[in-house]
Amino acid sequence: MIGIVLSVIYIVMLLAMLYSMSIGNNKAFLILKTALALLFIAIVAILSPRSSYDTVTLIVGMIFCAAGDILLGLFKYGDNKTWAYFDTGVIAFAVAQILYIAFTTVYGGFNIASVFVAVLFALAFTVVKKDVVMHSRHAQLSVIYAMLIITMVSNIIIIDIFSHPPLSALVFTAGAVLFAISDAVLYGIVFDREHYRLSQDYLNKSTYFVGQLLIAVSVAVI
Repeated sequence: MIGIVLSVIYIVMLLAMLYSMSIGNNKAFLILKTALALLFIAIVAILSPRSSYDTVTLIVGMIFCAAGDILLGLFKYGDNKTWAYFDTGVIAFAVAQILYIAFTTVYGGFNIASVFVAVLFALAFTVVKKDVVMHSRHAQLSVIYAMLIITMVSNIIIIDIFSHPPLSALVFTAGAVLFAISDAVLYGIVFDREHYRLSQDYLNKSTYFVGQLLIAVSVAVI
């Protein structure tokens, strides 16, 4: 019951955040964004049926995600917009993905094939977007981060395909895929401003926060 209540509160806050973004209320947006980041940490802590190394790993990962999310919010909507916020935020998210990768091993270990998938993606993306990647250390940092999240997503998908995953693994996978989609959209927002559309921000925020909610509630059925 408490999981349903927390999830409803989460969705209402997400809609309020998107509304504040639509009307240009940056202060309200940043407050709600921070509150949501803290709420999905609370959801894991409250819903997890056990206190274990695995749960702690996920919670710490979400704390780093929350820190990264706040920093990226300050980069885009804060009064003092600097690339330092962006770079530090990406590093925080990179640490989070390493912890998420560790968490996925609960469902079936670590598959080295996921690393090959990530490396192939990085090489292909660098070739396609070489004009940006080769001339921007911020974009290069983003590619390194992308390798980590792709490793995480690939690992859990491989586990799903070649084993008999529990429901929690499938819920986590859905959340992880949405997380990756949000990051792909974010890359376009940051590095392809010429083709920027407000709809990208809505898609980025929606997929990220719904994805994190799914990852958070997955522990309830682990």
